[in-house]
Amino acid sequence: MLEVERSPVAPLLAVVGLGTHDCRRWLGRAAVLAGAGALVVTPWVVWTSIRLDAPVLMSTNAGMTLLGANCPPTYYGDSIGGWELECVFGSDELRGHLGETAVERSNRGRAEAVAYVRQHPERVPLVVAARVLRAADLYGLTSSVRGDVGEERMEWGVWAGVAAWWVLAPMAAIGLYRMSRGDRWVLATPVICVAVVTVVFYGSHRLRAPMEPVVAVAAATFLVGAYESTWWTKGAGRSGIAGVDSDHPR
Repeated sequence: MLEVERSPVAPLLAVVGLGTHDCRRWLGRAAVLAGAGALVVTPWVVWTSIRLDAPVLMSTNAGMTLLGANCPPTYYGDSIGGWELECVFGSDELRGHLGETAVERSNRGRAEAVAYVRQHPERVPLVVAARVLRAADLYGLTSSVRGDVGEERMEWGVWAGVAAWWVLAPMAAIGLYRMSRGDRWVLATPVICVAVVTVVFYGSHRLRAPMEPVVAVAAATFLVGAYESTWWTKGAGRSGIAGVDSDHPR
């Protein structure tokens, strides 16, 4: 899933640059950025497409990811807004598809997921809201932690990460608000990518990884600003260095 989140970052950065810099100068930079991205990705796309005998942009995981996020447990059960492995591998119907290729499996999963969404449109707003809340660790924490522990992560470490997020996220929001417009938009790019993936696929704190460096930087910006605005820092600035009056240097 992380490759799905990271793939839109370069185009979004190019759009942000066009909106915050001189258009003519930034077009050249955007072209270099796009070319570098294509240079890295194209060999993988070509090799994978030839190997699987079908067009594959990044991976064949999207179909099964959509299927696991659009099924009865994630629309009506305790896993609402999340992802269920049982929806992908627990069906008796799967036995009839054992000979399919990875591309065929992904295409089938995508088709079944889209069909399920169309059959339950009234649940989509609630499911999307649950996905966003799950991504923010404000809902479904028990199942999220259980899933992490099932992937051999230490439970105390998972809860420590959740606690750190709760502390840093509010400070990061204020830090982003206080930044300059250009810096704010550049740093917001991974946040936008995570938000889009969360809404389209499912909600989980594991999908926040691309934006967590932004949270750390923005929270640090807030803390520096808070420190510089404190009364003792202002007092130190008025008194100068080592007790020398900065207004009347000797």
